[in-house]
Amino acid sequence: MSEGEQKAKQYLEANEQAIRNIEKIVQEEKIECEFEKQEAYVFTNQETEIPKIQKEVEVVKKLGLQAEFVTKSELPISMLGAIKFPNQAQFNPCKYANRISRKYAK
Repeated sequence: MSEGEQKAKQYLEANEQAIRNIEKIVQEEKIECEFEKQEAYVFTNQETEIPKIQKEVEVVKKLGLQAEFVTKSELPISMLGAIKFPNQAQFNPCKYANRISRKYAK
């Protein structure tokens, strides 16, 4: 594995670990912040960017993580192509941070 691939893998794994950590804290602390797993997309409407997105999907898969090239989504946006990342996190960061800050301000 090249140095660039190793750094990309570390970055992607750090993001996955952050999601797991936040989800664990939300559950343990019973934080009402609308946490839910969602798909995330990196998309383009430029034909010239499609090969770059397809290559990125290949690299992510090669690194052992999940990604998919798609041309449609349920989002209300138009796209020519996108990387779809499953099991990403969506939550209200203000509610999350407010609860955490109150806990540790004591």
